[in-house]
Amino acid sequence: MIRTSYVKQVAISVAKKVKYKSLTRYVLLSVCISTVVNLLTISPLRNSDSFVTEGQWLTFKSIIALLILCGVVLAINLFFLRFSKRYAFLGRLFLQEIDLFFSSENALSTFFAKPLWLRLFILLVIEMMWITLVSVLATLVEWRIWFEAYFLLCYVPCLIYYFFHCRFLWHNDFMMACDMYFRWGHFNK
Repeated sequence: MIRTSYVKQVAISVAKKVKYKSLTRYVLLSVCISTVVNLLTISPLRNSDSFVTEGQWLTFKSIIALLILCGVVLAINLFFLRFSKRYAFLGRLFLQEIDLFFSSENALSTFFAKPLWLRLFILLVIEMMWITLVSVLATLVEWRIWFEAYFLLCYVPCLIYYFFHCRFLWHNDFMMACDMYFRWGHFNK
């Protein structure tokens, strides 16, 4: 009973303005904030002997260390995606900050239909080739870049995977929130 009256009060006090236009922009904002936090978190590793120093990009030790670092950062990010956003989306639906056309379709649904271990294995292979390619280019061109920029450049495949994984999960949560929103309207009659 209290929940129903609370939801009615929320529905009455809404601002008639859509705050978020699309799920892609919503996810992009979250991924950008997550990337900034990741860069701040890994910045002390710049002085570590385990990671690359300027000019020594193409060594087996530096490639493996960067692959492990990218894997750990991605694992932490994926862990925090486990928490559902369906109630956040439901609240935003009631507050009319998003509308029912917030997310139209799910991108790469056939890829995400595969088991998680297979997707991560494919990502591991792509990430290994990408880090090797970036390291070869950095060595040939003799880049003098910051460790954070080098990490971000090597992290690009994981970042792309994280974006699409986040969008896939949040699309499903949004669909569940829409279902709950319609059911509340049906039971409220």
